[in-house]
Amino acid sequence: MRTITFNSFPEDEQEIFQLSCKRWGKRLRDFVVTAEEPDSPEDRQSLRPREVTVKYVPSARARSYRADNGAGWIGDFEDDLQLVYFGRTP
Repeated sequence: MRTITFNSFPEDEQEIFQLSCKRWGKRLRDFVVTAEEPDSPEDRQSLRPREVTVKYVPSARARSYRADNGAGWIGDFEDDLQLVYFGRTP
């Protein structure tokens, strides 16, 4: 497994995440987003999904999401924003 930073995510995934932040009044720069993903193409075929971790710096709260379907994890992230899991916008 290797760790990748948000700027290495697929472009469409980055755009959807940015739109979600904007929709919920959050600043993108307040989040640290990384993912653990398999190293090799053979490993990517395994059943182990990519795991995305989102940390909201102002509250130091973090959550991990299974990224089974590309950007599908962002729906779970938005659910957490709606539930104010990461805290109020400063």
